[in-house]
Amino acid sequence: MKPKKANIRFHPMALVAMLGVGFAFAIGGLVIYMAMQDLEEGNVDLMDETITYMGEHRLAVRPGSRDAVATQSGVGTNTTYKFVCRTTTVELAPGKELIVNGFTFGVLKKKDPILVDEGKVFVNERLRTGLPILKANDHIAVPSTFEESLDTRLAGYALRITPRPKIVTRVGGASAQALKADDYSITIRDNELVVDGVHRGSLTPGASITVAPDGVVIEPGGGTSE
Repeated sequence: MKPKKANIRFHPMALVAMLGVGFAFAIGGLVIYMAMQDLEEGNVDLMDETITYMGEHRLAVRPGSRDAVATQSGVGTNTTYKFVCRTTTVELAPGKELIVNGFTFGVLKKKDPILVDEGKVFVNERLRTGLPILKANDHIAVPSTFEESLDTRLAGYALRITPRPKIVTRVGGASAQALKADDYSITIRDNELVVDGVHRGSLTPGASITVAPDGVVIEPGGGTSE
């Protein structure tokens, strides 16, 4: 008597379940492999946000990185802070000048928070427009923004020009620093301020200057950069 052959049947739903399990294992293996490759190449360092402090100023950079590096040099009001996070480089120069990726974003006030979000720079939750750091005889067209004034620095002093100029040119050499901003000519030599050929006074460390149609205002710094 011949033995009977086993009659094995697969239920359609069971077959679908088995295929689903196999597919899940394959996808899981691929994910693990890609993660291991990224780890080997040092690519898995993205974070939503990296936070640090530059003196009294809170800095947040998006996207962040576990490999971000913060350094500082100098002492007191001459301290320079630098923070590198992936492709973003943020510097806070003496006198509170904010520089991001080679562009100046003006001067910070006391405890102003900074946010760099995918290249856009916010100070105290307000978007700022950067300007290239000019060399002698360079000139640029100033981007138009909602801001009424241009905040920059000249010879280490905070400078505000109102109304916001359309063209800025840096002239002069090491002994004197000067800006031409539309119809204004502003020069600082040996801490002496000259605007449109008129001597406007001596500058103390940390002083800030405002040049506007109704006159020139010098706010003494009292020996600090605040």
